[in-house]
Amino acid sequence: MPYIRERCERNINRAITRMYENIYTPVSPLRLEAYITPEPVTYAHRTEGRYAEIHEGESWGNLWDCAWFHVTGRVPEEARGKSVVLVIDVSGECLIVDEQGNPVQGLTHVEQDYDGALGINAAKRIFKISPCAEGGEIIDFWMDVGCNCLLGENSNMSGRMNLTGIVQAAQVAVCNEALKQLTYDFHVLNEVKDVIDRDSARSLSIVYGLQDAAAEL
Repeated sequence: MPYIRERCERNINRAITRMYENIYTPVSPLRLEAYITPEPVTYAHRTEGRYAEIHEGESWGNLWDCAWFHVTGRVPEEARGKSVVLVIDVSGECLIVDEQGNPVQGLTHVEQDYDGALGINAAKRIFKISPCAEGGEIIDFWMDVGCNCLLGENSNMSGRMNLTGIVQAAQVAVCNEALKQLTYDFHVLNEVKDVIDRDSARSLSIVYGLQDAAAEL
Protein backbone atom coordinates (compact mmCIF):
# COMPACT_ATOMS: atom_id res chain seq x y z
CA MET A 1 0.00 0.00 0.00
CA PRO A 2 1.32 3.48 -0.89
CA TYR A 3 0.83 4.95 2.58
CA ILE A 4 2.84 2.12 4.17
CA ARG A 5 5.72 2.75 1.78
CA GLU A 6 5.56 6.49 2.47
CA ARG A 7 5.70 5.88 6.21
CA CYS A 8 8.69 3.58 5.78
CA GLU A 9 10.46 6.15 3.63
CA ARG A 10 9.92 8.85 6.24
CA ASN A 11 11.41 6.58 8.88
CA ILE A 12 14.38 5.80 6.63
CA ASN A 13 15.05 9.48 5.91
CA ARG A 14 14.86 10.34 9.60
CA ALA A 15 17.30 7.54 10.39
CA ILE A 16 19.76 8.76 7.74
CA THR A 17 19.57 12.30 9.14
CA ARG A 18 20.26 11.03 12.67
CA MET A 19 23.20 8.98 11.47
CA TYR A 20 24.76 11.90 9.61
CA GLU A 21 24.39 14.07 12.71
CA ASN A 22 26.26 11.54 14.86
CA ILE A 23 29.20 10.62 12.63
CA TYR A 24 31.39 13.41 14.02
CA THR A 25 31.68 14.16 17.74
CA PRO A 26 33.39 17.49 18.62
CA VAL A 27 36.12 17.11 21.24
CA SER A 28 38.02 20.42 21.13
CA PRO A 29 37.53 23.89 19.58
CA LEU A 30 39.83 25.37 16.98
CA ARG A 31 41.23 28.88 17.19
CA LEU A 32 40.55 31.03 14.11
CA GLU A 33 42.49 34.21 13.37
CA ALA A 34 41.37 36.05 10.24
CA TYR A 35 43.08 38.67 8.09
CA ILE A 36 40.22 40.18 6.10
CA THR A 37 40.46 42.00 2.75
CA PRO A 38 37.93 43.18 0.14
CA GLU A 39 39.82 41.33 -2.61
CA PRO A 40 41.97 38.16 -2.67
CA VAL A 41 45.65 38.51 -1.73
CA THR A 42 48.49 36.06 -2.15
CA TYR A 43 49.86 33.75 0.51
CA ALA A 44 52.92 35.99 0.85
CA HIS A 45 50.65 38.92 1.82
CA ARG A 46 48.25 36.89 3.97
CA THR A 47 48.72 38.98 7.16
CA GLU A 48 48.11 42.38 5.54
CA GLY A 49 44.33 42.43 6.02
CA ARG A 50 42.21 43.59 8.95
CA TYR A 51 42.90 41.26 11.88
CA ALA A 52 40.15 39.57 13.90
CA GLU A 53 39.91 36.51 16.14
CA ILE A 54 36.66 34.74 15.26
CA HIS A 55 34.66 32.23 17.30
CA GLU A 56 31.82 29.91 16.33
CA GLY A 57 28.63 31.84 15.65
CA GLU A 58 30.46 35.08 14.89
CA SER A 59 30.64 36.92 11.57
CA TRP A 60 33.99 37.55 9.93
CA GLY A 61 33.00 39.45 6.78
CA ASN A 62 30.39 40.55 4.26
CA LEU A 63 29.34 38.99 0.96
CA TRP A 64 32.32 38.67 -1.43
CA ASP A 65 34.87 39.58 1.27
CA CYS A 66 38.07 37.56 1.36
CA ALA A 67 40.36 36.47 4.19
CA TRP A 68 43.30 34.36 5.16
CA PHE A 69 42.46 32.24 8.21
CA HIS A 70 45.16 30.96 10.54
CA VAL A 71 43.78 27.78 12.12
CA THR A 72 45.37 26.39 15.27
CA GLY A 73 44.45 23.82 17.88
CA ARG A 74 45.43 20.55 19.52
CA VAL A 75 44.11 17.01 19.40
CA PRO A 76 43.11 16.16 22.99
CA GLU A 77 44.45 13.10 24.76
CA GLU A 78 40.93 11.65 24.95
CA ALA A 79 41.05 11.17 21.15
CA ARG A 80 44.05 8.82 21.33
CA GLY A 81 43.58 5.78 19.10
CA LYS A 82 40.56 7.27 17.34
CA SER A 83 39.90 8.64 13.87
CA VAL A 84 40.28 12.42 14.16
CA VAL A 85 39.14 15.11 11.73
CA LEU A 86 38.49 18.83 11.68
CA VAL A 87 34.97 20.11 11.03
CA ILE A 88 35.25 23.58 9.46
CA ASP A 89 32.51 25.76 7.98
CA VAL A 90 33.04 29.53 7.72
CA SER A 91 30.16 30.28 5.32
CA GLY A 92 32.33 30.38 2.25
CA GLU A 93 34.78 28.64 -0.01
CA CYS A 94 38.09 27.65 1.61
CA LEU A 95 41.41 26.41 0.31
CA ILE A 96 43.72 24.83 2.88
CA VAL A 97 47.38 25.28 1.97
CA ASP A 98 50.71 23.88 3.15
CA GLU A 99 53.64 25.84 4.59
CA GLN A 100 54.69 26.98 1.10
CA GLY A 101 51.17 28.11 0.18
CA ASN A 102 50.47 25.12 -2.08
CA PRO A 103 46.88 23.79 -2.26
CA VAL A 104 46.06 20.86 0.02
CA GLN A 105 42.26 20.61 0.14
CA GLY A 106 39.15 22.68 -0.57
CA LEU A 107 36.18 23.09 1.77
CA THR A 108 32.66 24.34 1.07
CA HIS A 109 29.80 25.87 3.03
CA VAL A 110 27.05 23.64 4.44
CA GLU A 111 24.36 25.85 2.82
CA GLN A 112 25.97 26.17 -0.59
CA ASP A 113 23.40 25.68 -3.35
CA TYR A 114 25.32 23.62 -5.92
CA ASP A 115 23.03 20.66 -6.65
CA GLY A 116 20.71 21.24 -3.71
CA ALA A 117 19.30 17.75 -4.12
CA LEU A 118 22.43 16.51 -2.40
CA GLY A 119 21.51 18.43 0.73
CA ILE A 120 24.02 18.86 3.53
CA ASN A 121 26.15 16.05 2.17
CA ALA A 122 27.18 18.17 -0.81
CA ALA A 123 29.24 20.35 1.51
CA LYS A 124 32.87 19.48 2.17
CA ARG A 125 33.51 20.45 5.78
CA ILE A 126 35.86 17.66 6.83
CA PHE A 127 39.66 17.81 6.92
CA LYS A 128 41.24 14.53 8.01
CA ILE A 129 43.96 14.63 10.66
CA SER A 130 44.68 10.99 11.55
CA PRO A 131 42.96 7.59 11.23
CA CYS A 132 44.48 6.68 14.61
CA ALA A 133 45.47 9.75 16.61
CA GLU A 134 48.22 9.67 19.21
CA GLY A 135 46.72 12.56 21.16
CA GLY A 136 48.46 15.87 21.56
CA GLU A 137 49.02 16.53 17.84
CA ILE A 138 49.44 20.24 17.10
CA ILE A 139 47.16 21.75 14.43
CA ASP A 140 48.57 24.76 12.60
CA PHE A 141 47.74 25.76 9.02
CA TRP A 142 46.40 28.53 6.80
CA MET A 143 43.39 28.64 4.50
CA ASP A 144 42.33 31.12 1.83
CA VAL A 145 38.64 32.01 2.21
CA GLY A 146 36.03 33.79 0.11
CA CYS A 147 32.59 34.78 1.44
CA ASN A 148 30.68 33.14 -1.40
CA CYS A 149 29.29 29.73 -2.26
CA LEU A 150 30.52 27.13 -4.71
CA LEU A 151 31.27 28.40 -8.23
CA GLY A 152 30.72 31.98 -7.08
CA GLU A 153 27.04 31.58 -6.26
CA ASN A 154 25.87 33.85 -3.46
CA SER A 155 22.66 32.28 -2.17
CA ASN A 156 22.00 29.18 -0.12
CA MET A 157 19.70 26.25 -0.82
CA SER A 158 16.64 28.11 0.50
CA GLY A 159 17.28 30.98 -1.92
CA ARG A 160 18.18 33.48 0.80
CA MET A 161 21.10 35.79 0.12
CA ASN A 162 24.15 35.13 2.26
CA LEU A 163 25.09 38.63 3.41
CA THR A 164 27.72 37.74 5.99
CA GLY A 165 30.32 35.08 6.56
CA ILE A 166 29.52 33.32 9.83
CA VAL A 167 31.64 30.61 11.41
CA GLN A 168 29.24 27.66 11.55
CA ALA A 169 31.77 25.10 12.79
CA ALA A 170 35.41 25.03 13.87
CA GLN A 171 36.09 21.88 15.87
CA VAL A 172 38.45 18.97 16.31
CA ALA A 173 36.17 15.95 16.13
CA VAL A 174 36.24 12.17 16.44
CA CYS A 175 34.84 10.30 13.44
CA ASN A 176 32.76 7.16 13.97
CA GLU A 177 34.03 5.29 10.91
CA ALA A 178 31.63 2.35 11.28
CA LEU A 179 28.63 4.68 11.48
CA LYS A 180 29.93 6.66 8.50
CA GLN A 181 30.12 3.53 6.34
CA LEU A 182 26.68 2.40 7.49
CA THR A 183 25.25 5.83 6.68
CA TYR A 184 26.70 5.72 3.18
CA ASP A 185 25.19 2.25 2.66
CA PHE A 186 21.79 3.58 3.74
CA HIS A 187 22.15 6.63 1.52
CA VAL A 188 23.09 4.64 -1.61
CA LEU A 189 20.32 2.08 -1.17
CA ASN A 190 17.83 4.84 -0.46
CA GLU A 191 18.68 6.37 -3.84
CA VAL A 192 18.69 3.03 -5.67
CA LYS A 193 15.10 2.33 -4.68
CA ASP A 194 14.00 5.51 -6.45
CA VAL A 195 15.78 4.94 -9.76
CA ILE A 196 14.39 1.47 -10.36
CA ASP A 197 10.71 0.57 -10.82
CA ARG A 198 9.10 1.71 -7.55
CA ASP A 199 6.52 -1.06 -7.78
CA SER A 200 9.03 -3.81 -8.39
CA ALA A 201 9.79 -6.48 -5.80
CA ARG A 202 13.39 -5.29 -5.72
CA SER A 203 12.46 -1.72 -4.83
CA LEU A 204 10.01 -2.85 -2.15
CA SER A 205 12.53 -5.25 -0.65
CA ILE A 206 15.03 -2.39 -0.32
CA VAL A 207 12.42 -0.19 1.38
CA TYR A 208 11.40 -2.84 3.90
CA GLY A 209 15.00 -3.89 4.47
CA LEU A 210 16.05 -0.32 5.24
CA GLN A 211 12.99 0.15 7.42
CA ASP A 212 13.89 -2.93 9.49
CA ALA A 213 17.51 -1.79 9.78
CA ALA A 214 16.43 1.73 10.78
CA ALA A 215 14.26 0.30 13.53
CA GLU A 216 17.36 -1.29 15.09
CA LEU A 217 19.27 2.01 15.33
